[in-house]
Amino acid sequence: MNTEVLDRIVFGAFGETILSPERPDIVDWCEANRTLRGAHDGPWRRDYSKWSLEIMRACVDRTTRVVVIRGAAQIAKTECVLLNMWAYQTVFDPAPSMMVLPSQITARDFSHQRVEPLIETTPARKAVVSARGTGPRTQGASTIQIRTYPGGFLKLVGSVSASELSQMAIRDLYAKELDRFAIETENAEGDPVHLMKLRQRTFEYTSKLIMECSPTIAGESRIELEYQQGTQEHY
Repeated sequence: MNTEVLDRIVFGAFGETILSPERPDIVDWCEANRTLRGAHDGPWRRDYSKWSLEIMRACVDRTTRVVVIRGAAQIAKTECVLLNMWAYQTVFDPAPSMMVLPSQITARDFSHQRVEPLIETTPARKAVVSARGTGPRTQGASTIQIRTYPGGFLKLVGSVSASELSQMAIRDLYAKELDRFAIETENAEGDPVHLMKLRQRTFEYTSKLIMECSPTIAGESRIELEYQQGTQEHY
């Protein structure tokens, strides 16, 4: 066997070992695995929100670091982008992650009303997310504030508390209702948007930042400012 053939065999086997298996398309996976509750009770379908499909794919594309969704109210930005992205990443590329909402109350409500049903109705997600414990010190168990799974967790926090925004390194960061965030944290430690972005420094080359909101006041809207710093694509 000559050297060239041997090299192809050795490096081919090495490449197959170190490269992660090909992941399914996020849209196909969500159609096969996600079930909705509420007004659109039943399987998630791409036809419900065609505008979101390329955004979903951008969210899991390894070359895209930041995705900003500036869109109208009640068009399923949360369901189709934030929750679909988190569900997919947790199964195929788990990591420390954080979802930031305007307040701690809205974060708790979101955990009860949106995250819990997502886990319960998605078998692939339910298989990896730890069950909620019976107390705050239950080792390895999920809580309302932190959902744990092999390879990572999802921490749900409000924008007001600097300590909540500054405790740990985060790779995947989701910001919901950006225009309704506090202007400054309760201890006057700065802009919560800036503080949350600092959590991603450890994962400088692999981090994902997904921000969504309906724009509010022209010239003051944070989602508008973030949108203007990107490619400004339209559906």
